[in-house]
Amino acid sequence: MKDILIQLGRRAGIGPVSFGAFDPTPLFAGASFEFAPCASEFFSTCIPSAKLDLDLYRIFSAADITSDNTDFIPSYFCAPHGFITISTDSSGDAFSVDITTGKVFYLSHEKYETDGIHPGWNAEATAFLPTLPVTRENIVNTSEGHWDSITDFLQEVLDYATESA
Repeated sequence: MKDILIQLGRRAGIGPVSFGAFDPTPLFAGASFEFAPCASEFFSTCIPSAKLDLDLYRIFSAADITSDNTDFIPSYFCAPHGFITISTDSSGDAFSVDITTGKVFYLSHEKYETDGIHPGWNAEATAFLPTLPVTRENIVNTSEGHWDSITDFLQEVLDYATESA
Protein backbone atom coordinates (compact mmCIF):
# COMPACT_ATOMS: atom_id res chain seq x y z
CA MET A 1 0.00 0.00 0.00
CA LYS A 2 2.77 2.46 0.87
CA ASP A 3 4.40 2.01 -2.52
CA ILE A 4 1.18 3.03 -4.26
CA LEU A 5 0.71 5.98 -1.90
CA ILE A 6 4.29 7.14 -2.56
CA GLN A 7 3.56 7.11 -6.29
CA LEU A 8 0.29 8.97 -5.71
CA GLY A 9 2.19 11.55 -3.67
CA ARG A 10 4.55 12.16 -6.59
CA ARG A 11 1.56 12.52 -8.94
CA ALA A 12 0.01 15.01 -6.49
CA GLY A 13 3.21 17.06 -6.53
CA ILE A 14 4.13 16.30 -2.96
CA GLY A 15 7.76 15.54 -2.18
CA PRO A 16 8.54 12.48 -0.16
CA VAL A 17 5.32 11.34 1.47
CA SER A 18 5.58 10.52 5.14
CA PHE A 19 3.14 8.23 6.85
CA GLY A 20 1.59 7.90 10.24
CA ALA A 21 -1.13 6.13 12.13
CA PHE A 22 -4.75 7.06 12.63
CA ASP A 23 -7.06 5.57 15.22
CA PRO A 24 -10.59 5.57 13.78
CA THR A 25 -12.23 4.05 16.88
CA PRO A 26 -13.48 7.41 18.27
CA LEU A 27 -15.51 7.80 15.05
CA PHE A 28 -17.50 4.63 15.82
CA ALA A 29 -19.65 6.45 18.41
CA GLY A 30 -19.06 3.80 21.07
CA ALA A 31 -19.51 0.77 18.81
CA SER A 32 -16.79 -1.86 18.63
CA PHE A 33 -15.56 -3.57 15.47
CA GLU A 34 -12.90 -6.14 14.72
CA PHE A 35 -10.46 -4.80 12.14
CA ALA A 36 -9.64 -6.77 8.99
CA PRO A 37 -5.84 -7.20 8.65
CA CYS A 38 -5.54 -4.86 5.65
CA ALA A 39 -7.63 -2.17 7.39
CA SER A 40 -5.48 -2.50 10.49
CA GLU A 41 -2.30 -2.17 8.40
CA PHE A 42 -3.64 0.85 6.52
CA PHE A 43 -4.76 2.76 9.61
CA SER A 44 -1.66 1.90 11.64
CA THR A 45 1.04 2.59 9.03
CA CYS A 46 -0.24 4.09 5.75
CA ILE A 47 -1.98 7.38 6.49
CA PRO A 48 -0.29 10.13 4.45
CA SER A 49 0.84 13.18 6.41
CA ALA A 50 -0.83 15.48 3.85
CA LYS A 51 -3.88 15.20 1.60
CA LEU A 52 -3.02 13.78 -1.82
CA ASP A 53 -5.10 15.84 -4.25
CA LEU A 54 -5.25 14.12 -7.63
CA ASP A 55 -8.04 16.23 -9.18
CA LEU A 56 -10.80 13.60 -9.33
CA TYR A 57 -9.62 11.79 -6.17
CA ARG A 58 -8.45 13.14 -2.82
CA ILE A 59 -6.68 10.69 -0.50
CA PHE A 60 -6.99 11.94 3.07
CA SER A 61 -4.48 12.70 5.78
CA ALA A 62 -5.40 11.97 9.42
CA ALA A 63 -6.82 15.48 9.89
CA ASP A 64 -8.93 15.12 6.73
CA ILE A 65 -10.25 11.72 7.86
CA THR A 66 -11.36 13.21 11.17
CA SER A 67 -12.96 16.24 9.55
CA ASP A 68 -14.79 14.36 6.80
CA ASN A 69 -16.08 11.61 9.08
CA THR A 70 -17.38 14.04 11.71
CA ASP A 71 -18.70 16.88 9.54
CA PHE A 72 -19.69 15.71 6.05
CA ILE A 73 -22.36 13.53 4.43
CA PRO A 74 -22.31 10.54 3.89
CA SER A 75 -19.29 9.91 6.12
CA TYR A 76 -20.91 11.39 9.21
CA PHE A 77 -23.73 8.83 8.98
CA CYS A 78 -21.54 5.84 8.02
CA ALA A 79 -18.57 6.14 10.41
CA PRO A 80 -20.54 4.91 13.46
CA HIS A 81 -21.24 1.74 11.46
CA GLY A 82 -17.55 1.03 10.78
CA PHE A 83 -17.25 2.69 7.36
CA ILE A 84 -14.42 5.21 7.50
CA THR A 85 -14.01 7.59 4.58
CA ILE A 86 -10.40 7.74 3.40
CA SER A 87 -10.98 9.58 0.12
CA THR A 88 -13.55 11.60 -1.80
CA ASP A 89 -14.07 12.47 -5.41
CA SER A 90 -14.40 16.01 -6.74
CA SER A 91 -18.20 15.99 -6.26
CA GLY A 92 -18.07 14.98 -2.60
CA ASP A 93 -18.90 11.30 -2.94
CA ALA A 94 -17.05 9.15 -0.41
CA PHE A 95 -14.74 6.16 -0.68
CA SER A 96 -15.16 4.45 2.67
CA VAL A 97 -13.36 1.45 4.14
CA ASP A 98 -15.47 -1.16 5.87
CA ILE A 99 -12.96 -1.79 8.63
CA THR A 100 -14.33 -5.29 9.25
CA THR A 101 -13.65 -6.53 5.70
CA GLY A 102 -11.14 -4.05 4.27
CA LYS A 103 -13.41 -3.44 1.27
CA VAL A 104 -13.78 0.12 -0.02
CA PHE A 105 -17.29 1.32 -0.88
CA TYR A 106 -18.24 4.19 -3.18
CA LEU A 107 -20.99 6.12 -1.36
CA SER A 108 -23.01 8.87 -3.01
CA HIS A 109 -23.51 11.94 -0.84
CA GLU A 110 -26.85 12.53 -2.58
CA LYS A 111 -28.46 9.42 -1.05
CA TYR A 112 -27.92 10.31 2.61
CA GLU A 113 -30.19 12.56 4.65
CA THR A 114 -30.92 12.85 8.35
CA ASP A 115 -33.92 10.54 7.95
CA GLY A 116 -31.90 7.75 6.28
CA ILE A 117 -30.67 6.53 2.92
CA HIS A 118 -32.69 7.46 -0.16
CA PRO A 119 -31.89 4.58 -2.55
CA GLY A 120 -33.39 6.23 -5.65
CA TRP A 121 -35.93 5.07 -8.20
CA ASN A 122 -37.58 1.69 -8.54
CA ALA A 123 -36.72 -0.56 -11.50
CA GLU A 124 -39.44 1.00 -13.65
CA ALA A 125 -38.30 4.55 -12.69
CA THR A 126 -41.83 5.53 -11.77
CA ALA A 127 -41.43 6.22 -8.05
CA PHE A 128 -38.78 6.63 -5.40
CA LEU A 129 -38.04 3.62 -3.25
CA PRO A 130 -38.74 4.03 0.47
CA THR A 131 -36.10 5.63 2.66
CA LEU A 132 -33.92 3.05 4.42
CA PRO A 133 -32.40 3.30 7.90
CA VAL A 134 -28.63 3.72 7.98
CA THR A 135 -27.37 0.23 8.81
CA ARG A 136 -24.27 -1.71 7.75
CA GLU A 137 -26.36 -3.81 5.35
CA ASN A 138 -28.07 -0.79 3.77
CA ILE A 139 -24.78 1.09 3.38
CA VAL A 140 -23.38 -1.86 1.42
CA ASN A 141 -26.55 -2.49 -0.60
CA THR A 142 -26.95 1.15 -1.68
CA SER A 143 -23.29 1.76 -2.53
CA GLU A 144 -22.42 2.78 -6.07
CA GLY A 145 -19.72 0.09 -6.21
CA HIS A 146 -16.85 -1.38 -4.26
CA TRP A 147 -13.27 -2.65 -4.35
CA ASP A 148 -12.26 -5.85 -2.61
CA SER A 149 -9.39 -4.18 -0.76
CA ILE A 150 -7.82 -0.82 0.04
CA THR A 151 -4.91 -1.80 -2.20
CA ASP A 152 -7.27 -2.43 -5.14
CA PHE A 153 -8.86 0.98 -4.62
CA LEU A 154 -5.52 2.78 -4.37
CA GLN A 155 -4.25 0.98 -7.48
CA GLU A 156 -7.30 2.18 -9.43
CA VAL A 157 -6.63 5.74 -8.26
CA LEU A 158 -3.01 5.41 -9.39
CA ASP A 159 -4.08 3.96 -12.75
CA TYR A 160 -6.47 6.89 -13.23
CA ALA A 161 -3.81 9.46 -12.25
CA THR A 162 -1.29 7.85 -14.62
CA GLU A 163 -3.72 7.73 -17.56
CA SER A 164 -4.94 11.30 -17.08
CA ALA A 165 -1.44 12.78 -16.78
